[in-house]
Amino acid sequence: MDTNKIKSEVERFEKFLNKGNIQFLKEKNDELFKYRIETEFKELNDAYPTIIKKMIQGDNLDYLYKMLEAKEKIENKVVKKEDAEKILGEELAEEFLYPLVNKNISS
Repeated sequence: MDTNKIKSEVERFEKFLNKGNIQFLKEKNDELFKYRIETEFKELNDAYPTIIKKMIQGDNLDYLYKMLEAKEKIENKVVKKEDAEKILGEELAEEFLYPLVNKNISS
């Protein structure tokens, strides 16, 4: 599945979640909600089940979008894969790793 298709499906998923009947289903019957999502987004679920799982759980998708943007830049030869990995790795480290390391050093 290409990057644009993944982005499109994720955006469609976010709109799908805002429908009132889906929110009601999520609150009343979690298993049926998951089944509905997995069947409505079968292609995405088959190719990227972890993305669907994260979306069902309501996880923050900011890094997913950043990874998709990086993937698109790699595909369009705007940036090398290694450079994109370094940039994403540094962003993740700044948000998650460095605060923990600094916290442990000052303790």
